[in-house]
Amino acid sequence: MVRVASTRVAQVQPYFDPNKTSVFSKVAPDVDVSFYLTVYALIGLAGMLVALFRDMWLFFGSLTASWKIHQRLMESVTRAKFKFFDVTPLGQLMNRFSKDLEAVDQEVAPIAIGFMSCGLAIVVTIALITIITPGFLIAGVVISALYFFVGKFYLRSSRDLKRIESVQRSPLFQQFGETLSGITTIRAYGDERRFIRDNMTRINTHSRPFIYLWAANRWLAFRIDVVGDLVAFFAGAFVVLSIGKIDAGSAGLSLSYAISFTENVLWLVRLYAMNEQNMNSVERIKEYLDVEQEAEAVIEKTRPAANWPSQGSVEFISYTTRYRPDLDPVLKNVSFKISPLEKVGIVGRTGAGKSSLALALFRGLEAEEGKILIDDVDIGLIGLQDLRESITIVPQDPTLFTGTIRSNLDPFNLFTDEDIFTALRRVQLIGVPFSTTNPSTPITVSRPATANGVPDTPTGTSTPAANKNIFLDLSSTVTESGNNLSQGQRQLLCLARALLKQPKVLMMDEATASIDYNTDAKIQETIRELKSTIITIAHRLQTIVDYDKVLVLDKGEVVEFGHPHELLKKDGKDAIFKGMCEMSGDMDALQKAAKKAWDAGKLVDDE
Repeated sequence: MVRVASTRVAQVQPYFDPNKTSVFSKVAPDVDVSFYLTVYALIGLAGMLVALFRDMWLFFGSLTASWKIHQRLMESVTRAKFKFFDVTPLGQLMNRFSKDLEAVDQEVAPIAIGFMSCGLAIVVTIALITIITPGFLIAGVVISALYFFVGKFYLRSSRDLKRIESVQRSPLFQQFGETLSGITTIRAYGDERRFIRDNMTRINTHSRPFIYLWAANRWLAFRIDVVGDLVAFFAGAFVVLSIGKIDAGSAGLSLSYAISFTENVLWLVRLYAMNEQNMNSVERIKEYLDVEQEAEAVIEKTRPAANWPSQGSVEFISYTTRYRPDLDPVLKNVSFKISPLEKVGIVGRTGAGKSSLALALFRGLEAEEGKILIDDVDIGLIGLQDLRESITIVPQDPTLFTGTIRSNLDPFNLFTDEDIFTALRRVQLIGVPFSTTNPSTPITVSRPATANGVPDTPTGTSTPAANKNIFLDLSSTVTESGNNLSQGQRQLLCLARALLKQPKVLMMDEATASIDYNTDAKIQETIRELKSTIITIAHRLQTIVDYDKVLVLDKGEVVEFGHPHELLKKDGKDAIFKGMCEMSGDMDALQKAAKKAWDAGKLVDDE
């Protein structure tokens, strides 16, 4: 036995001994080795170039599509009607702009490449096995039917599981964001454990479909392996039946490809399912691409004059609107007129429609009936950009952005530092007189800041010292949403931003609700000096009792409109404004202020 093995080795050894002869010269003496190696190298180089072109084409197309989708999504959301944000939780928006866009950015292209590679490998394998053993086509039909049913069942379940997982992610984002926003209140009440439990519950709810999805993947892998074994079995069976008809090399090639066929089919189904799951993200993004949009920003045909509004008159004519078609109107047949430079206060109980009227003036709500005229121009016919750039609002909830005081007051760099400091001084955020050459350099030292962080007016000169008022430096940092400022300072900063524009029409929605009475009184004096039409929504009746007129709303309807002094003289059930003044507990002071304003107005009219 050992002698036979030694003889065989001795016979084979010369073929592998480089010192004696070349194996190629013994096996195939007439073969041009260089030619075949060159062809093989060229085939490899061509395959590399084709793969490179394929990957670049797919990834470039994917990135281009993703960029365009993100741009369209951003434009669609930012120009959506206000009612969209009333019914859409923040967690859903975060989910669309994070996980769903991530799927489009990073998963669509690689999965598409893998799917095409597996599909091509399966086609080549089936063609090769069929050429070598044509009888395999008979079993191939049955095996394909089994693959089809297993894959179809898996696709249905995995697609819905992926959709459930995507939906359950939004409440998790929402709860986590709300917890971070209210962490101070949560700690103050010592209720951390409840929020931790709620967070864990939402994590479990979100993880459940994810675990089931991977269980479905294991289910698919097992059944694909079982069906794939049939491929190898029938390929081997037909090779055995074809002994004598095919050579050993072809038989080995057929069996080797049949063994790898199972893995290719598994990944073909998996990748196709993942592609459909990613299309679920595209579907969710598409939902937000189709949200109802606001009107055009600019309408050239009806564009108002550059100096519009030049007078500042505002007129509501039989105006009716609602937030959504399925809800009742929030403003019903509202009609009143505000003359140029008049100061009008809007009062009413909660839900009377005061904030809705402010939204209507900026076309956050579109008219269902009637119209609004500003300087005799129907605002429903002009572009939203022209409308909203021409009038100004100071909202109830102050809106500030990450940056500096200057970037929040003058984001487009339209005003000088001196203009900005003047606006800050008018809203009592700074009280130090400034040098004419350098407005940021104080001449005198202000007294210590009051409780609300606003420095008092200086009483005289003294030795210069460091002033810690951050509003003296326009490069002072403003954090996200102005969290490094008090609520009152945020409102004053928004008011300064409005005064900086010197608008002809100024809408203030509870603009001084978080400010102390003394500072509020000073700001009201500044507001009264403005050469603008001012519409103020207020709960503090003393801030609007000396205005030119007061508009009283109740359940979306105008119930009273006139000078405060005239309204206070009314009696009976229709005297709603008088009743509100009586309930405030400052009836005498309000009457005196209204009478004083009435007399002053009469004096001006007589002159």
